[in-house]
Amino acid sequence: MSFNIRNRISLYKNNLDNNLLFKKMIYNELYKITSDKIKMFEIGTAYGDSSTIAIWKQLKKNQKDFFLFCFEPIEEIFEIAQRNIKFLTNTYLLKKYFLSTEAVNYFLMKANKYIHDTDNLERIKNMYEGVNPNDLITIDNLEIPNIVFIDSIRYSHFAIVKTLNGFNQNIRVIMEDDIPSFGELKIIQEQFSIKNIKYYRCFPHQWPFVAFNLISKG
Repeated sequence: MSFNIRNRISLYKNNLDNNLLFKKMIYNELYKITSDKIKMFEIGTAYGDSSTIAIWKQLKKNQKDFFLFCFEPIEEIFEIAQRNIKFLTNTYLLKKYFLSTEAVNYFLMKANKYIHDTDNLERIKNMYEGVNPNDLITIDNLEIPNIVFIDSIRYSHFAIVKTLNGFNQNIRVIMEDDIPSFGELKIIQEQFSIKNIKYYRCFPHQWPFVAFNLISKG
């Protein structure tokens, strides 16, 4: 089998719009939202041709009023995503990191505890320290979501959940867990109050997913 054919098969397998288990997971999680209107965030939109389209289709299938807000901060990727989602109704793309200044600083303070590989720690710290503060989100300027999907391997899910925690609302979170044995979830459980944990495996996708309710601070 040629490299190009293998590569195309790999891309197909990893495209979540082709993954029936992923779409079933999203539909089941949307069904749990009791509000009349769904306000959903997708954090880690990338090119907008995979999970974004799969999520949008399930929002349409759910038959509730909805808004889908997508976050992709990298200019060249953002431009491609704009083209890919331009026909998706009620969908808005923001060229921002879904990170607050507080979450970035907190993550840098805690990073040594969770990242034990020296090279990886340095790479991620450099990534966070290199973010322009003007490219971060401001909680006060955003709608409050009732459900969030996180798939952002470039930035820690822990820092993203820390940002979500700033809303101080009960929010349903679905995330890809990119650390073996649900390692991302274990970090979050140490730092935040969560409940109603649900585990998903969407074969042949490499990484599992986990959903939970992020509980308000009261």
